[in-house]
Amino acid sequence: MSFTCPIVRPVHVCAYTRMRRGQLEYVCKHCRSMPNR
Repeated sequence: MSFTCPIVRPVHVCAYTRMRRGQLEYVCKHCRSMPNR
């Protein structure tokens, strides 16, 4: 599992799981590595 956030913890608390290219990507509000939409 690859986390977009540098934080290797239950990011789901401050992030949401988004399915992109057939794989789950975690996006944290603190580190907006990927576009919201």
